[in-house]
Amino acid sequence: MFVFSELQGSSLNKLVEAFEPVAIQHPPPTDTQTNTTADANADADADADATSDGAIKISNDGEYQIQEEGDKQHFYIVHDGQVQILVDGVKVAEAKKGDCFGEQALLHQPTRINTTLKAADARGASLLRLDQQSFRGILQSHATQTMEAKRAILQKLDFLKPLFKQDDQLLNRLISLMVRRDFVNEEEIETDEEKSFIVVDKGILKLSNASGSLKLTLESGDYFGERALLGTLPKKATGKVTMKGASSEGGILYSMDRGEVELVLGQDRLQQLYDLNTLVRTLTAMMLDL
Repeated sequence: MFVFSELQGSSLNKLVEAFEPVAIQHPPPTDTQTNTTADANADADADADATSDGAIKISNDGEYQIQEEGDKQHFYIVHDGQVQILVDGVKVAEAKKGDCFGEQALLHQPTRINTTLKAADARGASLLRLDQQSFRGILQSHATQTMEAKRAILQKLDFLKPLFKQDDQLLNRLISLMVRRDFVNEEEIETDEEKSFIVVDKGILKLSNASGSLKLTLESGDYFGERALLGTLPKKATGKVTMKGASSEGGILYSMDRGEVELVLGQDRLQQLYDLNTLVRTLTAMMLDL
């Protein structure tokens, strides 16, 4: 589900816990359907307790309908049964078990549309729903955790440490380009040393190429593909590289694409900063030797 695709680990657990279970009962038969005097009398008694739109509240077991209006709108997943969706009293869609609807309630300001949910048949329906405030709170917390995790990873990279000390904004820009990928044991992932930079956060990766000139094992904190960020490093004839998961519990890697780095920082900007920093350190060392 696209609105939840970025959530992982504890954030995903919080999301699951935030969903509220609700139930919709199907209205009992009317006197017309049963064609009995007893049922007609029962319907008359029920009408006395009904709301103006005919909805009868039932404690514990659910309601005959759910009204979505104003700022109290939700995202729904149908857990069981089938649901009719009505807008201003007109049926516009049906949702069955496993279907979801109402994404806009999470992503945008609630509309003034008067939406009603009803069970499609006598079995009734059970749903899970999530409100915007809960979702945005989880999303914000997850974004902060992810940012800090990426920051910690980049700050451990030896060849970039000097740059981050001088330019914290550079670090933040690189963080925004890091793409997470989860991998499983024995999974193979193709990469190119000159186009993608890879750093392992968790697990083990075995790297190799077709010619056999490259055989490398990466564990947590190890990286590969500096040439994607610093293009003037000595050329290595590695060609296309295959990474293979080598830990039973799987793992996590982060990658950065050279094209995106150049797009955000400017062509060879990272290389220029690196060269300048190297020059300053070299001159400093020479002066100390005098």
